[in-house]
Amino acid sequence: MIILETEAEFLEDASSMDCSVIICTRNRSRELINVLTTMAAMTIPPHLEWELLVVDNGSSDDTPATIASFADRLPITRVWEPNAGLSNARNAGVRHARGRLIVWTDDDTRVVPGWLAAFYAAFTAHPEAALFAGRITPALLPPTPNWFRDAAADLHYLLATRDFGPDPVPLSIEGERYPFGASAAVRAVEQRQFLYDPELGVAPGRRRGGEETAVFVSILAAGHTGWWVPDAEVEHQVVSERQTTGYIREYYGSMGEAWAISGASTGPMIARAPFATWAKVVTGSVRYAVARVTRSSSWQRYLASASFHRGALAYFRRADQK
Repeated sequence: MIILETEAEFLEDASSMDCSVIICTRNRSRELINVLTTMAAMTIPPHLEWELLVVDNGSSDDTPATIASFADRLPITRVWEPNAGLSNARNAGVRHARGRLIVWTDDDTRVVPGWLAAFYAAFTAHPEAALFAGRITPALLPPTPNWFRDAAADLHYLLATRDFGPDPVPLSIEGERYPFGASAAVRAVEQRQFLYDPELGVAPGRRRGGEETAVFVSILAAGHTGWWVPDAEVEHQVVSERQTTGYIREYYGSMGEAWAISGASTGPMIARAPFATWAKVVTGSVRYAVARVTRSSSWQRYLASASFHRGALAYFRRADQK
């Protein structure tokens, strides 16, 4: 987590613009077209002044042309950030944002027409709040294995599912009631204080995530408040390549690595890693093996747990060798 020591630089250059929407992308022009098309169809209140920043994180495909093709339909700007890594791209977007509210989504989503208006309405209704969470509904793109569809509840992190009910409720660390990056909004003052850690986030050669969760949890831990905004909904497009056992291992392994980087585990060490992590790797692996043999419907959950702790274990052992 990178935290700026002062708000002074931002406050001196504060903008009167209402919202800055930021999308970070790298070589995903086809997916980007989908989300930009839905943004062009949004219902924007007449008084809302906003901008759309697409951070091009070193793309070599036709991403620049795709962004330019929407210039007649959206208040869109391409921000070039050649330093690869999602956290680097996020921080570049924050540096260029002029809005009082910074609104995030991903390049593999589709937003509902009232998505931005819902976030801005919540921001207006709760001037004391710094953080807002929107609904994320997964859309499984075919072909989808039946076992994957049946395991959706157990794989809600991989699917980025976020649904805290039909009514606005306060956000909290307890119960993990905070946003995911595919539909989130942060007051600009706090966002510029709490930047994204380059050690976290997807980057070439690594699947590691967790950069946005670290920021959102830190904002709440610092005493700021937030609200669930059920009408700020996006559809997360989950391609078939991410509906496999291999991707479950990769995704949850990266989550475990991010967890280990955060320093979340303590306790007695054995073979350069916490004993508790070793125990959870063994327990999860045994449960996964038994569930596969007995054809239990819980095997996906145990695979995710074992992969998570294997990822943490691998990081602890690598870090100890440095």
